[in-house]
Amino acid sequence: MAKVQCDTCKNFFTQRPNSMQTVCVKCRALAVAIKKGKLIRTKNCPVCCAPFTQVGKEINDRVTCSLACSYKMRADARKDQIEKVCETCGIEFKVPRSVAPTTRYCSKKCMYKRNDAKTTRECVVCAKKFRSPPSHMHVLTCSTECGYLIRNVGDKRVTIECEHCKKPFLESVCHADRRFFCSKTCEFSSERRKKEMSGNVAKEKNPQWKGGATIFVTSANGLQYGRQSPALETAKSNKRRSARLNATPAWANLGKIIEVYQISALLTKTLSIKHHVDHIVPLQSKIVCGLHCEANLQVLPAIENIKKHNRTWPDMP
Repeated sequence: MAKVQCDTCKNFFTQRPNSMQTVCVKCRALAVAIKKGKLIRTKNCPVCCAPFTQVGKEINDRVTCSLACSYKMRADARKDQIEKVCETCGIEFKVPRSVAPTTRYCSKKCMYKRNDAKTTRECVVCAKKFRSPPSHMHVLTCSTECGYLIRNVGDKRVTIECEHCKKPFLESVCHADRRFFCSKTCEFSSERRKKEMSGNVAKEKNPQWKGGATIFVTSANGLQYGRQSPALETAKSNKRRSARLNATPAWANLGKIIEVYQISALLTKTLSIKHHVDHIVPLQSKIVCGLHCEANLQVLPAIENIKKHNRTWPDMP
């Protein structure tokens, strides 16, 4: 690479191999800005007082003529310091003017010592002075060992009779007024506790309560689950029925559709396994909507139909 003199500013710049460039990058950018009609302004650098050109958004962002002048201006700003007095040790120290309003201590050591008088106290076991953060002011001992000692000395146990099994058990004094059962097994077996727990989630207290009685039914796989109120179940079934009617084309063979339902009932009775009539392509889905016709029906065990739901079908994306 050769050094070539710029035709505009007469400064030397490095020319790339096999290049016919005769102006430097700055002069070329200035010429392009003038051609495009961008805003251009010339000002003096506040550090070296040399004139430089600002183009476009540089007018608000660029302050100095070069990176070296920018570093020098930052260094001069740091040298502009004011004196302050440390609130902990009382020693005078200097800080840059830019951070002076938020600086109160001469060092981190003094900053950590600012709460010594408030947080220092004596251990209730060994009388040793210790300190902790303000958020740990509830701690009474200086160490874990002292904590175990005060727990054994001050936490005497009392005998309580279990409300369910009537067996006595030991419990600490601080927990005696709210402990009624010797174990979780007795607690969940107690009729009073069952009634209390069911009352906490009954009706309006239950976030899933729909405004009516819950009906418990047994699914095809033998699991028991709760259904919604009769009114909501009726609305749901009517919505399903209307969707099936809207999806039935005029050319559908109703006789063959009835035969599919008859086969499902026969398999349920013969095999003692609940069977459903399933739509191969679901009637209601976010992606597709199938038809209610004999070509789109199949007989499946109820468990498989429940697992399938409306999320799978042949040739799905």
